[in-house]
Amino acid sequence: MNKTGPQNNNVVIKDIRLIKCDTYQEMSAMVDGDPIWFRFPLFMELEPRAELFMAPAMVESLVRGVPVQIQDDIAIDKRLARAYGDIQALLKSWNEDFTIAPLQAKTRDDFPHTDHVISCFSGGIDSSFTFGHFRDEITHIMLMQGFDDWQNKENWQKNVANRQEFADAEGVKLITVETNVRQFCEDRKFSYLLLFGNVLASVGIIFNPKLLLIPSSYTYDTLHPLGSHPLLDPLWATKNTSIIHHGCAASRCKKTEYIAQDQNLRDQLQVCWKSSSSNCGECSKCIRTGLTFKILGQKSSRIPEPHRKDQYDILTINDENELFFVEELIDLCGEKRNEEILAHLNGHIKKYKIKNFFHKIFKFLLGNLGRRLSRRFSKNIWYTNRATVTSNKIH
Repeated sequence: MNKTGPQNNNVVIKDIRLIKCDTYQEMSAMVDGDPIWFRFPLFMELEPRAELFMAPAMVESLVRGVPVQIQDDIAIDKRLARAYGDIQALLKSWNEDFTIAPLQAKTRDDFPHTDHVISCFSGGIDSSFTFGHFRDEITHIMLMQGFDDWQNKENWQKNVANRQEFADAEGVKLITVETNVRQFCEDRKFSYLLLFGNVLASVGIIFNPKLLLIPSSYTYDTLHPLGSHPLLDPLWATKNTSIIHHGCAASRCKKTEYIAQDQNLRDQLQVCWKSSSSNCGECSKCIRTGLTFKILGQKSSRIPEPHRKDQYDILTINDENELFFVEELIDLCGEKRNEEILAHLNGHIKKYKIKNFFHKIFKFLLGNLGRRLSRRFSKNIWYTNRATVTSNKIH
């Protein structure tokens, strides 16, 4: 694979093809010299669409500062083409290392339209919350490969079976999306935190739904630069498809409390970092979700309940994102008057604040030298990525 692309040429999307096989249909293209493919169920009506490949091409374009060029005689949605500059500008406002470059593509505004309402759905807390709120409108749920446990093919098939069981029970259709786009990003050292919302949106719009729902990851008061964001996702809308980034008004604990009242939603939950087919009960997401159910006095057949205090230590805080979720749990403990869990979580907050204080002192005293030393001895892959959500340079 060409991991960095030709450094002086445009980022070219070409050879866009749609082929039908026995059990799936595949749309593929060459993107900057490397193949990207997506596989969809046969029951979805499709035509070759260049939009599907724009997100990874755009990131390579932002890194090199050269245009994205769609060479085939395949036009993209006119509204999306107009918004392309805004998408780049927003990403550049988060990462000053990026360089904005134009899109070279034909446009059209006569794509077919449908009455589909598609919700991105992993079975996690965020997507289950969104499904519950739009249950009466949703016609399809979309499960995409490339997130947690993305390289395990056996677990992916089990995940599909679990989501299919839920879709059948709810009377909606399941759209499964298999793809190598995550591997493309890994090979080119693109952080998937920058790509995932853009990819979800660009896939969803090719089905021409009237509405695409992308569940939120954070609340309005904890928003930060991320590849799925209420400012970013709707920019991928087309003439036929509106996009809603849903759920920012509710914390993860409040979403879980909502789900806990619905047996179908709580008994299909898939939240694990380590597996896409089951919940291990030992990773941070499993512990966090299990603790929430425990504090609420509820149970899920899919989520093991934490019962050992050493399991709580999995929630040790290392950054602001982890801090957000522990603070939500602390608020819930206070609301439900669970003093035992509250005391344990407050201990994690105290340790984090002490560690963060000394980290800031270290950075202040040593300046850029301290940051360089920190990065030299850190194993964080973020520092070696070519494209990240925010700049990874030393300032």
